[in-house]
Amino acid sequence: MSVELWSDDRLNRKQEGQWLVHFLTSKYAVLEAEHSKNYVLNVNAEWGFGKTYFINNLAEELKEKKHVVVCFDAWKNDFSENALLSFIAEINDADSNLKCITFRRL
Repeated sequence: MSVELWSDDRLNRKQEGQWLVHFLTSKYAVLEAEHSKNYVLNVNAEWGFGKTYFINNLAEELKEKKHVVVCFDAWKNDFSENALLSFIAEINDADSNLKCITFRRL
């Protein structure tokens, strides 16, 4: 892991970040072998517990390993009446290789 990313880690989250990067990359390898690449991660904690700091550093670590990362901050994207549009825009911005997102009915 990059030392610079966690250099101001006042809550000692670096070890958890390292564990989670290893877990997610291992999980991705298993999912890829099973022909499924989807995985959702939710971090839940009280205000001030360092969620934003943790997720930002974790995202950068995964990006350094060439994984596509989509971070959707509901508070920052609370400008549209349709949250799905904001979410799709974040996905599109995260991966410039995505040219079109299609949906189908189940």
